Amino acid sequence: MDKKVFFAAAAVVVALSLGLVLVPTARSAPTITIRPIMAFDWHAGDDFLAEFDPSFSPAVARAAVNGDTVEIKAGGTLSVFPKMATGGGTFVHKAADGTVRGAGDITVLGLIMFHSYGNQPDLPPTFEGGQALIRVHLQPAAGGPGFTGILWVDCAIGKFPPGHPEGVRLLVQDVINFNKKVSGNTLFIRTG
Repeated sequence: MDKKVFFAAAAVVVALSLGLVLVPTARSAPTITIRPIMAFDWHAGDDFLAEFDPSFSPAVARAAVNGDTVEIKAGGTLSVFPKMATGGGTFVHKAADGTVRGAGDITVLGLIMFHSYGNQPDLPPTFEGGQALIRVHLQPAAGGPGFTGILWVDCAIGKFPPGHPEGVRLLVQDVINFNKKVSGNTLFIRTG
């Protein structure tokens, strides 16, 4: 067997075993396209969830330090490999007495981590539980540079660990930590 043919065949076998797909270009030189492994649509207190039950939206978290709350309506996509997340939504920050302190848009910057809890037999097989930590940018409607934060999305479907109830948490770095889940629902839907 010719060495060029042998190495080309070996490259194809390795690429296929790694889940890579070779796509010929106009020049016939192979390029490698990476397909997502463990890809999901994610929902946190958004309109999609409200269609199932209005109490699923928004997802609310409270700051332990002062009782302020944040209402989240967000969604997007994520994949474990390549590690990425997209999407966005809205937030409303309220004081403990209900006074609105700020509101604006959420933009997803990337995925920090995702752990799937699997699915359960009484739900569609693509509905999965899990925990995602997503880096976000919060842009207040009032203007200014905005804030960077970490959005925790916990969905209690499948084999979720004790102490991980359904809901969201939001850490706005160097500002406030909404670390108590209050209400609303989340969901991961497997797409790949």
